[in-house]
Amino acid sequence: MAKNNLTKEDKKVMWDLFFRSNLIMASNNSVVMGGHGVLYTVAPYLEEFYKDDDEERKAAFKRHSTYYNTNPYTGAIVWVLIYILEKKRSMDRNAVSAEAIQNMKIALMGPLAAIGDTIFQGTLGNIIAALVMGLAQEGNFIAPILYLAIFLLLFGGGKWLCLSLTYTKGESFVTDLLETDMFDRLEDVISIVGLIMMGSLTASTVNFSFNWVITVSGVSMNVQTALLDALLPGVMPLIILFTCFHCLNKNIAPVYIIYGIMIVCVLLAYIGLL
Repeated sequence: MAKNNLTKEDKKVMWDLFFRSNLIMASNNSVVMGGHGVLYTVAPYLEEFYKDDDEERKAAFKRHSTYYNTNPYTGAIVWVLIYILEKKRSMDRNAVSAEAIQNMKIALMGPLAAIGDTIFQGTLGNIIAALVMGLAQEGNFIAPILYLAIFLLLFGGGKWLCLSLTYTKGESFVTDLLETDMFDRLEDVISIVGLIMMGSLTASTVNFSFNWVITVSGVSMNVQTALLDALLPGVMPLIILFTCFHCLNKNIAPVYIIYGIMIVCVLLAYIGLL
């Protein structure tokens, strides 16, 4: 379906799926994760498609309330495909099987989570934080408002893009998505930008200064200013960053890393090195 051929009803469906899917993460639980949110997103259309067939409607409700867990933004692709495939099935039971619809969800769950988590939570979220971190450190009340505004714009825009492309192109969009390297290239570009932003953020916001003075041949020298800042400026924030990153790779919980930093800082301050 071409974009310029969208009817008023098509646009209404797209906006309805977009807004109803905003509650998917709110319904997460340890049993079905976002399964109930998926059902909530598409439930009005299942009611409409199978209004004359109680058994088929019950079966549709059941298959869309099972375990499902993927990124809530790229997951928009799945909600649209459910709408398209269930609509086809309601018109012809032989056109699309119930197993095909369920298999589609299972097959896309992993790839869409990998793509979405990398682009949105893993990269864009950090870039947005880096942009407003300076304002936040200055105590500017605009910082959280600006963060939320940019977050909603980029994340909501990304979800709408996935939803609208899938709705207008249908199943072919998913095929193109998984068979080409379009998202791989996008991930590489965003990851590079994210690393640059995190590097500058680390250098500008992580402060660590030794209060360590050594005396050589009667000459006193501050280790921080005379050695570290002169030879390797910013090396301590970099060491702290990679130490935390190494701990995360070792599956150490972030809360333990935070406590560890606090304890080390208290000990160093107690012996006069900070």
